[in-house]
This record gives sequence, structure tokens and C-alpha cells, in this order.
Amino acid sequence: MKKYFLFLIIALISINSFSQEKGFSGGFFAGGVTSQVDGDTYGGYNKFGFDFGIFTRFNFNKEWFATLEISYINKGSKFSDAQTGTCYKLIVNYIELPTYLTLKPKHIKKITQLSFDLGLAPAINVKAKEDTKCLEPIDPQYYHVRKFDISSLVGVNWHFTPNVKVGVRFLYSIIPIKDNEPFNFYKSGSYNNVLVLNLFYTM
Repeated sequence: MKKYFLFLIIALISINSFSQEKGFSGGFFAGGVTSQVDGDTYGGYNKFGFDFGIFTRFNFNKEWFATLEISYINKGSKFSDAQTGTCYKLIVNYIELPTYLTLKPKHIKKITQLSFDLGLAPAINVKAKEDTKCLEPIDPQYYHVRKFDISSLVGVNWHFTPNVKVGVRFLYSIIPIKDNEPFNFYKSGSYNNVLVLNLFYTM
């Protein structure tokens, strides 16, 4: 993980230099993640993780922006039942590249502190770990998490100042992150289902 953190620091310095150009800005963000995996039969946003990274933004005008992020995000699934002794945990760490458009309405006075995001978030799986010690033995091939993921992204932000905002976003995989478990017939594959809360700072 240290090498990814170092990479983000170097990229942040580069983005800060680049963002001096007209129309560009950049900064960093960090926050928490709560997630589940649809298709694994374990419901609930019980897996908590983290998200941190950097971003660069191009300002088309005072209302429309395009943003590219580079982040290290922790997703997965978690379940436990004391009565049956069943437990399960999936942890997947991704390098993610959220790319999205932002609308910050200026002409509607009641929501001038709000902005809205819509885009895609391609990701590379850098490490995946699955704990199935409480389950009946199942063919390991069903636990293989794919190397790549791409999610749809929808978000809303509250701007405290021109430089500081809090953002809530919803991410959902467009393609399966892995094949179905053999005991699950209602859905074709498993999908990341993620809620993220981040604090952003623009330099």
C-alpha cells in the first residue's frame, strides 16, 4: 500500500503544477466506504473501508466541470450470523479512475451550495482476499475476482467554501466482478454496490 500512497503524492505534485494552467484546478480527497456485493446472497452495507486520492478538474464555465480522479479504494462484502455460525468476508482493493461531469447550478438560489456528479469509474484490482472459513467447501474458481471493474457513478456534493466540499456518491458495477457462486441462481454474476463519503480540498 505504501507504494500506491507514494504514487498518489507524486501525482498530486504533478497535478498541482499542471493545474496552474487556465481552466484547471486540482486537489485531494479522503473518506470512508460502506459496501456490499450484489449476487453473493449476503445483503447489507456491512463492509467498511476507505477511499483516498487526488483529482484534477477542468472548468468549462461557472456551472459545468469535468473531473478525473486517481484513488485507492477498499470495497467488498461482509456477513456473519451467530446463530448459524456462518460468516463471510471479501476485501478488494482497487486503483480507481473516476471520470465524471459536474453541474453546480448558479441560477437556482436555494441550491447554490450543491453540485451533482455523473460519470464512470474504471478500476484495477490490485489485491483481493476472500475469507470462506465458515462456509461449506466450494470450488475456488467461484471466488476469483476479476482484474478489472467499471462502475457507474452518481454523486451529490455540499460546498462549504470554494475550496472545501463533502461529497456522497453511489457506485455500481456495470460488469460482474466475478462469476456466480454455484448456490445463487437469481443473478448473473456478482457486482460491487458501494456508498462513499469523501471530504475534498481544492488547492
